[in-house]
Amino acid sequence: MSLSVGYSIVKTKSNLYNNDTDNKQKIIDLCNLLIELGKYRMEMLLFLESTMTVIAPNVCEIIGAKCTSKLISAVGGIVELSKIPASNI
Repeated sequence: MSLSVGYSIVKTKSNLYNNDTDNKQKIIDLCNLLIELGKYRMEMLLFLESTMTVIAPNVCEIIGAKCTSKLISAVGGIVELSKIPASNI
């Protein structure tokens, strides 16, 4: 994840300095939110890995849990994946 911050152009320096503390607080709040989202993302990835190793352990070992979940989603489910010949995957 990335954070891009831009300051809007203001006409006077006094307006910039008066709003500086507000802008800093907003940036800090946004950074804290991004840290929380990163933690939630890691929790979801751990859940995904544990689930995929139970559902499709062989495929998971070959291409990884993240790719396995995308593959199963792309073909429409685990049953549809099992019907596709290996040479077509």
